[in-house]
Amino acid sequence: MFKNYFTQQEEKLLLSTVRQYTSDIYAERDYWWMVLARHTAVRVCVLSGLTVGDAQSAIARERLVIRPEINKRNKRQDLFCKKIIMDALKNLLRIHKQLAGHGFDNLTFEQRPLIISRNKQGMSIRSFQHRMNLWCKKAGIAGSPHWWRHTWAKRQVEASDDVSRTLMKVQLWLGHDDPKTTAIYTRPDKQEMDTFGRYTV
Repeated sequence: MFKNYFTQQEEKLLLSTVRQYTSDIYAERDYWWMVLARHTAVRVCVLSGLTVGDAQSAIARERLVIRPEINKRNKRQDLFCKKIIMDALKNLLRIHKQLAGHGFDNLTFEQRPLIISRNKQGMSIRSFQHRMNLWCKKAGIAGSPHWWRHTWAKRQVEASDDVSRTLMKVQLWLGHDDPKTTAIYTRPDKQEMDTFGRYTV
C-alpha cells in the first residue's frame, strides 16, 4: 500500500495550519516553499539549492530551470510555471528581501539562496525537514518535505483517464530513469484501502 503522500484533506489541513501563523515571516516563508514543493514536485535538495536568480528567471520565462548541480540525479530539468508556482516564487523573493537585509556580502543578489533561515543562510535539507516536522505535528498528521513530491504525482494519476500515458509524463516531470519507480503511484493507497475495508462484504 502506498502511504507516503498527503490526502486532499491532509494537504488542506496542513496548509491551512501554516497559514494561521503567516503573520510570522518564517511561517509565511514555510507556507510558500510548501506550495512551491507541492506544485513543482521538486526534491528538497532543489529547494535548498534554488537561488534568487533561478526564481527571477523562472518568473520572466515561465519556466523553472533545475540546474544539474542542485538536482539529485545531476540532470537539468525545465518545468512549466503555472500561476500558483509563479505566485510562490514571487512571494519567496519578497520574503527573501525582507529577511536578507545586508547579508550575503560575498554574493551578488542573483547568486543568493532563495529560501533562507533565521541566520541568513540558505536553508539546509535538515532545516526543511525540521520545519516540516514542526508543522505536521501542529496539524496532527504525518509527513515530510518529500511527501509533496509524492502528493503531486498521486494527484496526476488520480485525475487521469489514461493512466499509462500520464505515468510517462509524470516520469519525465519527476526525472525518473526507470518507469518502475513511477509505477508506485498506481499502487492502492491509504484512502482506497480505507474505503475498501469499509464496504467489502
